[in-house]
Amino acid sequence: MIYDEMRDLAKEILDEFKQGEIALIKVTPGTGPISDPGPSTETVIELSGATARGVKTKYVINGLANASDLQVTMHTKGPMPEQRDHMSVDGIRFKIKEIVALPAAGIPSVYVCILER
Repeated sequence: MIYDEMRDLAKEILDEFKQGEIALIKVTPGTGPISDPGPSTETVIELSGATARGVKTKYVINGLANASDLQVTMHTKGPMPEQRDHMSVDGIRFKIKEIVALPAAGIPSVYVCILER
């Protein structure tokens, strides 16, 4: 299927050009009652083949990001990011502000995560 080939190609390219230390910090909410769910737990997952850069102008123009935000592009063959999660880029912790799946239709090949401090 074309989508599987696109996912494999995205992983191969991003793995080849890996830059810095980028990790996804999965946040699992506490399991208690709504009034007192208890502490969240965090799991750090090192991302192979993720790239970080300043956000593209189109994300700023469309209101998804501020000019000071970062964007991380990661393949979809690993863990799926969620907006409650965080990312670490070279040891600096960021909150995931927005997640853009590409392509917009069909099965995503990459996720672009907009990060803010």
